Amino acid sequence: MNSQNCLPQIYVFSISFIFPAIGLVSSLLIIFAMIFYPGGNFLNSYQEGYSLLYNGLCDIRDPTAINGEPNLATSIMLKIGIIIFAFASMIFFVVLSLFFQKRRSTKYLSIIGSLFAVLQTPFYILIFFLHSSFEFHMFLVVIAPLLQYLTVILYSIVFLIDRRFPKTAQYSLLVLAIVSILFSILVGIVSGIGGMIHYVTNRLGTNLFNFLTLIIYVLLGLILYFNFRKTNQVNTDLKHEIDSN
Repeated sequence: MNSQNCLPQIYVFSISFIFPAIGLVSSLLIIFAMIFYPGGNFLNSYQEGYSLLYNGLCDIRDPTAINGEPNLATSIMLKIGIIIFAFASMIFFVVLSLFFQKRRSTKYLSIIGSLFAVLQTPFYILIFFLHSSFEFHMFLVVIAPLLQYLTVILYSIVFLIDRRFPKTAQYSLLVLAIVSILFSILVGIVSGIGGMIHYVTNRLGTNLFNFLTLIIYVLLGLILYFNFRKTNQVNTDLKHEIDSN
């Protein structure tokens, strides 16, 4: 069996164990971390629990919550979920690029998109593990999502050019790409306004975008997994029919 014939098996393996399985596990860990966070944010240290309006995932990363209560178990859940999801996403997009090598346009777009996915991984992890100056932390908070947006945008173009995949896979990435562009524009506008609207827009928008990313990544994995399983089954049936004749 040559390397080209092995690619569908590699792909199915990566999809079935990274997206949705590992992706779903990491998503649940992050959601549980948000649910069990004791409370507090930089505007109100006495706030109870996690607020989509006023909290970001960075608030959960320390072993002591902002309100002073113990937060060790929750911070560990968050960090494990972040590590799993970051590396799972990186591997997913690297493997995915192998299936767009026939056409020149999709080949280079997918390679560049996968490169951005690889680069975003250490930046995302550093956000939650590195205690640095505020300026460098904000640098990480800007660069990591930017690399993710570029990955999603490039792959949405790749899926639109290469129409071998289901339309649901094409549209799910396209929706995420459009939302990332609109959210970037919105953040740029409110940053000029400043004040509470800037703070709330950043926190709420980032939380909602993170949820949307988790859902679409897992959904994309499921769609592609069942599509390739169906394709492989059809190819197997045709091979058996040819061999029998």
